[in-house]
Amino acid sequence: MNRRSLVLGTTLVTSVATVAVAQKATPAAGAAKGATAPIFQVDPLWPKPMPNHWILGSAVGVAVDSHDHVFVINLTDSFNARTESG
Repeated sequence: MNRRSLVLGTTLVTSVATVAVAQKATPAAGAAKGATAPIFQVDPLWPKPMPNHWILGSAVGVAVDSHDHVFVINLTDSFNARTESG
């Protein structure tokens, strides 16, 4: 075993031991406060009907700015843009 391998192995063992001791000494933030995971509910009315007979394709990105404007990026090839006659 060369010196470099010995130094790397010792550093790895010391790092793992330090992390293990730190985890035992510090309680988890959620466990200390009795917090639970958030619960989400599906909104069956989303998305709301779009104006002017617009359609929403496969949404690949959604963003909200500081003024609560919602921006949706969708794939144009995910739907057929046919008009109905009649």
